[in-house]
Amino acid sequence: MAEEIKICKLIIKGYDQFKDIELDFTDPKTGKPLEQICFIGRNGTGKSRLLKVLDFFLTGDKTDIRDARFAIKLQVGTNNFYYIKSNNNTLSHDCYHKVETENEDQWLERLTTQGNSIHGKYLLRGNEVDSLGQSVASFQHKEHQKFLSIYCPPEDENNPLVNLADVPITTLSDALKSNQYIYHHQVSPSTISQFWERLLYLIEKRRSDKEKFEGIEGNQNKTLKEFKDEFDKDNPKILDRIAIVWNQILSKAGLEFDVENAKVPLQLNQNLQAYLRVKDSKKRVNYNALSTGIRNFIFKIGHIYSLYFDREVISGVLLLDEPENSLYPDFLYDLIDIYKQATTDKRGISNTQIFVATHSPIIAAQFKPEERIILDFDDDGGVTARRGNTPEGDDPNDVLKKDFAVRSLLGKKGIEKWERFLELKNKLRKNSNNEEANQWRNELMKIGEEYNFPVS
Repeated sequence: MAEEIKICKLIIKGYDQFKDIELDFTDPKTGKPLEQICFIGRNGTGKSRLLKVLDFFLTGDKTDIRDARFAIKLQVGTNNFYYIKSNNNTLSHDCYHKVETENEDQWLERLTTQGNSIHGKYLLRGNEVDSLGQSVASFQHKEHQKFLSIYCPPEDENNPLVNLADVPITTLSDALKSNQYIYHHQVSPSTISQFWERLLYLIEKRRSDKEKFEGIEGNQNKTLKEFKDEFDKDNPKILDRIAIVWNQILSKAGLEFDVENAKVPLQLNQNLQAYLRVKDSKKRVNYNALSTGIRNFIFKIGHIYSLYFDREVISGVLLLDEPENSLYPDFLYDLIDIYKQATTDKRGISNTQIFVATHSPIIAAQFKPEERIILDFDDDGGVTARRGNTPEGDDPNDVLKKDFAVRSLLGKKGIEKWERFLELKNKLRKNSNNEEANQWRNELMKIGEEYNFPVS
C-alpha cells in the first residue's frame, strides 16, 4: 500500500548564494512535518531557487540546477530517508538512503561532503533495493496515480493567456489521448490547453462511467430519481464543482461561472464551450475580457483542482512561486485557503504539502510563525534562514515590520511629515501659549489627521 510522503528538511552546500544552509520543515514543538511552508525574503535570497531545487528533486529535469549539491530528508510512512544530490553533473549517484535516527547528523555530514561514496539500501518506487538503476524522476508511489507533484512558476513575460480570444484550443480527441495520471505537472499560462483537456476528459469519463453504471444488473429496475441520486452521489460533475471554487474568486468582481449554458462536446473534433457571465445581467464574458490577474488565477486554481478531482492522492507537493502576481490585495486574504480547497482529493482529504515563495505580507500572514522561513544575507553574502515571529492572521503591517524587517512603512514624504510632527509636538510641550502655538497646533492636527499619527 502506498505510504504518505512529507519533505522534512532541505540542506544545500556550496550552491550559488546557498553556501551552507539547513531548512527545517518540521514543527519545532511536535517534530512532525509542516503541511505548509512560506519562503519570504528580499530579492536575490533565492526563494524561487528553493522551489526549483524541490522541483528538481521531484522530477530530475531542471537543467539550470544540475550542479546543485543538496540533501532532502523525507518521512515515508514512519521511516526517514535522505535523498542526496552530489555535485556531479550526472544523476548516477542520486539515491534514497534509510537513516538511523541516532546517527543522523554524522551520517548526513559524511554524505553531503562525500556524495559519491554511498553504500547500503536505496528507496526506489516505494521499495528498498540493493542498486539504483534510475534517477530521482522515478521516485513515486507504486500506485502511480496516487502521488501528485505540481510546480507553479511565477508569471512569464510571454503570457499566452494575454491573446486568448476564446476558450483554450483543444478537442475531445486530444483529451482522450492525453495521459491523465502522470505524477508531475507544471501549472502555468503555457499549460492552459492541458487544463482544458483535463476538463474534457473528466466530462467524458463521467459519461462513460454512467453508461457502465446503467449496465449493472439491478440498476435497470430503479426509478429515474433513484438511479440519478445514487450515481451522482459518487460521481459529481466537474463543472459544477469547479464553479464553486471559481465563484469564490469571481464573485468579488461581480462575475460567476456559467455552468447552465456550458456546451460539452459530443464529437471528437469538438471543444468544451464554457464561459463566465456577469452575476446581475447574466451577460457572457469572454476570458480575454478579464484582468490578467483574475484570468491567470482562475485557470491556475482550476487546473490544480481538476488534477485532484476524481483522484485519490495519498501524497502531494504543491510549489507556488509568487501567487500574488497581478492580484488586487482584496483577493489575497483567503488565498491559501482556496489553494487548500483546490488540493482536496475525491475522498475529501488533503495530503498535499504546500511550499510558497512570496513578497506579499498579506499571504505571509496566513501562515503560522513556524511555517514562515525568512531568508536574508549574512556579512559574507551567503543566505541565512530563520523562523517567523508574528502570529497567524496578524496585521500584514506587523508582518512587514517583524518578519520582512521593513524598518518603516512610510515613504520619503511620509518620513518628512513624521519628523515635522515630532518637532511640532516638542515645540508645544515647551511653549503652548505664545502667538505661534495656535499655528503649530493646527499644523500638528492636520498632519496627524492626514497620516493617522497619534496626536494625544
